[in-house]
Amino acid sequence: MVFKKKEVVNNVDESIESLFIPSTQLQRVPGNKLGIYAGPGVGKTHLACTAKKPIYFIDTENSARMITKNFDPSEAEQVRILEVLKFVERKGTEEKIDYGKSLQATMVAINKLMDLIESTPEGEEGTIVIDSATDIWEWLKQWLMEQKDLKYTASGFMMQTEWAKPNKRWADFLVTLKSCRWHVILTFKSRAEYDNKGAKTGINTAIWQGQTEFVWNNVGELLSDGNGGNRFILRKTRDGKQANPNVDILDNPTWIDIVKMLEKRSGLTYV
Repeated sequence: MVFKKKEVVNNVDESIESLFIPSTQLQRVPGNKLGIYAGPGVGKTHLACTAKKPIYFIDTENSARMITKNFDPSEAEQVRILEVLKFVERKGTEEKIDYGKSLQATMVAINKLMDLIESTPEGEEGTIVIDSATDIWEWLKQWLMEQKDLKYTASGFMMQTEWAKPNKRWADFLVTLKSCRWHVILTFKSRAEYDNKGAKTGINTAIWQGQTEFVWNNVGELLSDGNGGNRFILRKTRDGKQANPNVDILDNPTWIDIVKMLEKRSGLTYV
């Protein structure tokens, strides 16, 4: 790893007191960073819409507006939606879909939100929702396939090193959102796992870039209860003790129910 030369970062206060903060002063942590994965129609979009207002909702599925139609008008007004599919274009005579503009619009929107967050007074934090982050990762993979300077092996396969390009952009995406002081919800699609005989194992896997679960703070699975409701199971957390999926369960939760559970089990207080 190469560190920046001292003159590049000489605007940083390098006193030991400014660099290392006593843990007792870090009890009030920045906004809750939550990931939710689920199959279709289980309720992850609805759950995300219950988060702290205002919500800035980056919608890749054009589904959030349907949820907010059932809200009280004063509450719905505080859910501001960017439907990024409106930027999708078809290109060429083969009617291929170009996701590049949707991807670009998403990144521009996140940068604009970071500027907004910087100017937001403490105590007036809101929530950023990306629904779904799986789509963002899929678009990044598509973006890679469309690059003109890709390198291939002698056998005609794309070199594994090329994956550094979308992986870098995904890492920037996660770190930018994780470092902000607002709450952030990322939703992910999931797929069922099968055994070697083709039978379902009963385990679902989130569809995301491979390092996501190591980076994102709290990840839970949302499952249908078979009766029109759902169940949230905490699968992984960096905020406190290790998650116990047999105990850390909530039925038909709202976002604040999940936050309170995380605060209780960790001793932390989110903004």
